[in-house]
Amino acid sequence: VDVTNYVMLETGQPLHAFDATRIAREKIIVRRAKDGEHVTTLDGTDRVLTNETLLITDPEKAVAVAGVMGGLNSEISDLTEKLIIEAANFNPVNIRRTALRLGLRTEASNRFEKSLDPELTVLGIVGTVKMIKEMLPGASIISPLIDADYSEKKSIKIPLDTEWVARMLGVPVEKKRILDILRSLQFEVNDNTGHRVMVTVPSFRATKDVSIPHDLVEEVGRIYGYDNITAKLPQIHNEPPYEDSLVSFIRRVKRLFSSELSLSEIYTYSFYDDSILDLFYPQETPFLKLKNPISTGMARLRRNLIPGLYSVVKKNILFKNEFSIYEIGSVYNPGSTDQEKSQGLPDEKQMVSALIVRKTVGACAFFEMKGKLEALFEKIGITGAEFRPFESAETYSRCFDMAGIGGPDVYHKGRRAILADGDTCFGFVSELNPRLLGKAGVDFNAGRAAVFDIDLRLLMERAQANQKEKKYKSIPKYPEVVLAFAVVVDEDVPVRDVKAFIGSCVPDREGPSNSLLERVELFDIYRGKPLPEGKKNLAFNVYYRRGDRTLTEKEANVVHEDIAKRIRKHGWELR
Repeated sequence: VDVTNYVMLETGQPLHAFDATRIAREKIIVRRAKDGEHVTTLDGTDRVLTNETLLITDPEKAVAVAGVMGGLNSEISDLTEKLIIEAANFNPVNIRRTALRLGLRTEASNRFEKSLDPELTVLGIVGTVKMIKEMLPGASIISPLIDADYSEKKSIKIPLDTEWVARMLGVPVEKKRILDILRSLQFEVNDNTGHRVMVTVPSFRATKDVSIPHDLVEEVGRIYGYDNITAKLPQIHNEPPYEDSLVSFIRRVKRLFSSELSLSEIYTYSFYDDSILDLFYPQETPFLKLKNPISTGMARLRRNLIPGLYSVVKKNILFKNEFSIYEIGSVYNPGSTDQEKSQGLPDEKQMVSALIVRKTVGACAFFEMKGKLEALFEKIGITGAEFRPFESAETYSRCFDMAGIGGPDVYHKGRRAILADGDTCFGFVSELNPRLLGKAGVDFNAGRAAVFDIDLRLLMERAQANQKEKKYKSIPKYPEVVLAFAVVVDEDVPVRDVKAFIGSCVPDREGPSNSLLERVELFDIYRGKPLPEGKKNLAFNVYYRRGDRTLTEKEANVVHEDIAKRIRKHGWELR
């Protein structure tokens, strides 16, 4: 027993010696215990085992708790003349759990828990036999060395870049110094040309110790000396994260819609019910389809957000007479029209659509929605946005997916317009067709519903193109003079054309009066008697102001009359 303890302290390998005469047939077996099985250990304690415990037994009985303590029934005594010496390599997790479960911590279990080198088993047995022979010259070896369940352990090979080691340590360690340190620690180094080498880990360091290149860096560092490594801050490349301009723009638009435009955001599925889509699209309209839809009637992916908003009307009109909603989401065009993309490939775009329902008598939802859009354009800096006839969409070099908005009978033919700026048509605004509105439960005689649909990327690009350097403008010191025009024009003359004409008028004289006209605003549209059929009356407020002194009404009237002459000369009537 003293010899096995000595060898354990010398090599680190626990051993156990059995009295061979007390081992049945001089044969030992390693197996798992049975639940409730008992064994009496060398300390005289009866231990109750579980099926997770490893046992060393002979063909008849248990003789030791493997890796922890031997059994009392095979103990060495003064009368022992024949020994069986055992050295093993047990699973460290199993041994630790057994020791904790039994409350039995021993020198052997402490070592087995730490994943011993399997090569130590032979070294331990040979060392024990050699020492016994030296102490008892008459002792003889009567059996060969038996190695049960031997499996050659594969050595761990780690590729190592010596330049990388130096970078990790932060000091310029030479390749020779790195290799010398590793070899001094009994690592085998295959020194190829260049800075890349192959390192073989010695068996006693290959048990949950050294397995990756970073472990080798640590070995080199501790021998090189941490005190030789100068402390310094790491180099940090402080680059701002990538920002998707469209995502930022969408966040900005959401804030405007939800706060300043008083719209409530909703979310709908990306696939719509066929009963809704059939109201908006002709039968031949192409769609992308899901391979595994939740139902056969909801297989088509949306090409526009408005059908989803319309479906919400049917559900909410029973509870509220009026509401304003919007949605931002992806729509899916089965065939791309972008020249940058391969023709025929599906295209996904980010769109925003809104819908307002008004059941007030005489409500004009179209103009209310138009006002919301004008407020949006002002906030994002698109100063030249125009509301153009639907038929003019084809004249723009860049246009949103007009085919995706639905059939020609979906929208009110007299109250619809496309949204354009520069060479880009980026959306449209319209009232819904009265018949379609009636199917949603809204009586056309008592209410209206207006929608708009905008391609967000095109809108963002126009906002970026209109960006100007912001300059401070002081609040006017002097009051303004407000005068009015009532202009009678044909029904088909757009308001914007009349407004633009008045704003561009320059009096036929030189002097300070040229800069008096400040802005023009529409405040009323009248149709009916005594106006002839096909005519409308547009009422504008015209604001005049001087920047150097107070403008008199007489001075303003002079300029106002000059503009009136130009209006009459243009062929329009003033009332």
